[in-house]
Amino acid sequence: MLALILALGIARLPAASAARDNGTDPVHPQAPKILALPPGIRLPAYTPGPMPFRDGERLTYVASWLGIPAAQAQIELHRAPYNASVWIGQATLSTNKAVDVMYKMRDYLQERFAADSFEPVRMDILQREKHRHDDYTVIFDRAQGSVTMRKAGPRGIQLKRFRATNPWGMMSGAALALSQPLHVGDEFILDLFSATNRYVLSFRVAGRDHLQTSLGATDALRIEPGVVYMSDSKMRGEATATTIWISDDARRLPIRIESATFIGTVRIELVKVDYPKADSAARSSDKSDGSVR
Repeated sequence: MLALILALGIARLPAASAARDNGTDPVHPQAPKILALPPGIRLPAYTPGPMPFRDGERLTYVASWLGIPAAQAQIELHRAPYNASVWIGQATLSTNKAVDVMYKMRDYLQERFAADSFEPVRMDILQREKHRHDDYTVIFDRAQGSVTMRKAGPRGIQLKRFRATNPWGMMSGAALALSQPLHVGDEFILDLFSATNRYVLSFRVAGRDHLQTSLGATDALRIEPGVVYMSDSKMRGEATATTIWISDDARRLPIRIESATFIGTVRIELVKVDYPKADSAARSSDKSDGSVR
């Protein structure tokens, strides 16, 4: 979900942060030490609710700065063709031609997670930003209570390993959070992993708003993320205020994200929902009721 997206890094996939020295040889990496959370951080366990996304559904978002479109992101989830018990989530992010001149970005994320528990298995991120071409693989091993991150790029291979008993990827974490019976005043804490970093984030349901969006008027729940912990201490000072709005209906779709940055407020807004073919005919006869479907 996040800037998550949910901090669903829609504005910027978290792969953007470069791996830093972790005590391994970048060309011939040895097994890195396992990094644990600081004492005192409690991670609640949540039971998944109904899957908030439909099989084959595609969400398109536009990111703008000062009202000027700068990038587009697409998120799609579908059942694995080889195994119906596995979800495959995909996200792409690309800057538009005007921004390409200054900073060209073509990022791709894919995550596989269990259909019943939403527990992640593997996440792959391809980062193509300006002159940086890096590939990341994140392996979730709940049986061993660990998450291993591998970065492959021009500088060789770098590894990181974390102790984690209840870890989530960006897609699986968003699905879990959005599946909960959200009410104003509720707060959720998730242990999220991106390309090379770990984020323990809180999500507080701060209130309800009525929004005018490109898809029409809709009621929305306002979510305020907070940073409990980041594994990369250098990034903690870069955290900015972010607000997420999700549709206040059975779908719980993220419809708007606003994040304050040093260059001004960036807005990411849902502009299009492509439904699976099986749903299209039924929807053509539906009347609008002001909700995001």
